[in-house]
Amino acid sequence: MSLFKTILVLAAVLVAAQATTTAFVWVFADGTVNWTSDSFPLNVTRIATGHYCIHGRDESTVGVFNYAALTATLQTNGIEVPIPGYVVTNTGWGDDCNPYGGIAVYTYDNTATLADSAFSAVLNWNGQTSKPKQLLARK
Repeated sequence: MSLFKTILVLAAVLVAAQATTTAFVWVFADGTVNWTSDSFPLNVTRIATGHYCIHGRDESTVGVFNYAALTATLQTNGIEVPIPGYVVTNTGWGDDCNPYGGIAVYTYDNTATLADSAFSAVLNWNGQTSKPKQLLARK
């Protein structure tokens, strides 16, 4: 193999290693998934008032070990009038969502009290998934 071809192969490997995956999910206040991306479908488990855990539909974890970028926005749950509130995300360990993969979304009302709310989320990560022992033990 020529030096030029070797460099091209190495460059392709580096680009592939840095590739990212994007997944989307739109969730009703009760935790029911209204819509998710086809490329990597997400599922959501509501574990408490205003506390939701995001994981792959196949129950794999997504983007946990590298603190993936997660952006969430409150939605109106089909109501025409916007509902004021706040949303906070966590893609690291140390949350009650650990048994579900570690990715959490918290929704708050305008008094900063946890409250169920519809939301949409976009998750970007390196594309690697895994099924940790906590997820397998939950079955």
